[in-house]
Amino acid sequence: MRQRLNEGVCYGQHRLYVLAALLVRDEEFSLLSTDRRREVVEHLRSATERLQQTQATEGYWTGAWPGAEAEGWPRDLAGPLGPRADRLLATGHVLEWWAYAPPEAQPTPETVQRTANWLITELEQLSEAEIRRYYPFLTHAGRALALWSGVNPGQIGRDSKG
Repeated sequence: MRQRLNEGVCYGQHRLYVLAALLVRDEEFSLLSTDRRREVVEHLRSATERLQQTQATEGYWTGAWPGAEAEGWPRDLAGPLGPRADRLLATGHVLEWWAYAPPEAQPTPETVQRTANWLITELEQLSEAEIRRYYPFLTHAGRALALWSGVNPGQIGRDSKG
């Protein structure tokens, strides 16, 4: 939580995902002190506020999602696969960690809907070559959409009888 928001793997989104997942486990196993839990929730809430403020009208984000921080604007984090790939990478990750975030760190339903609509539209337009090229981070977009639809991706295709 001490790094700039977009630093780290996938524009800082993996760090936010881990914090959201930690809160889920903390509810089960009481891993965090009350003060530390409050800090984590506040960090995620703040990240959500920034995300809502910086979301493109169409529904996506880029690596510059945090906007200006105390240290200034984030450096240009454009990836080698181009702007479309960067948008898919950032947006899929955001929607995925929000699926685990506590209520206090959740975005508005309108933000979730705009994000999901953009992702679905973009995914439907990808060529086979783009799907293969972007596959590692498209898994985050697919998982996010499944989670928000109430589907546990880990259970897809499994015999429910065990």
